[in-house]
Amino acid sequence: MKTHYTVAMALLAGIGAGVVAVKGLHAQAKPPAYIIAEVQVTDADTWKQYLAALPGTLAPYKTRTLARANPVALDTSAPPAGSLVIIAFNNMEDVKAFWNSPAYQAIIPLRNKSAMTRVYAVEGVSQ
Repeated sequence: MKTHYTVAMALLAGIGAGVVAVKGLHAQAKPPAYIIAEVQVTDADTWKQYLAALPGTLAPYKTRTLARANPVALDTSAPPAGSLVIIAFNNMEDVKAFWNSPAYQAIIPLRNKSAMTRVYAVEGVSQ
């Protein structure tokens, strides 16, 4: 009987430790983050150069492009001119690392020369 009691207590202790570990890992998870850009191209040839260089700057961060299209207003407001782009990152640290990386900084002049942009970063909601 004492053996059954010991096994049961060990099992309960293991379950408790597992629950605590999972909760601790979940608490450490960082929410996703997104870059949202309004883009109005003014120089198509230079913009093509920027677009050709952009994927290489994003590659280290395992991003996903969620949207790239002309926005449609659902109310009486005017949507931004041009396109809206939403890129998903694993977390805000990756967004900042991408934005400040030498590779991306090198192509910003192409973006500035070829388009009018407004770019934002926003942290998502943890799942």
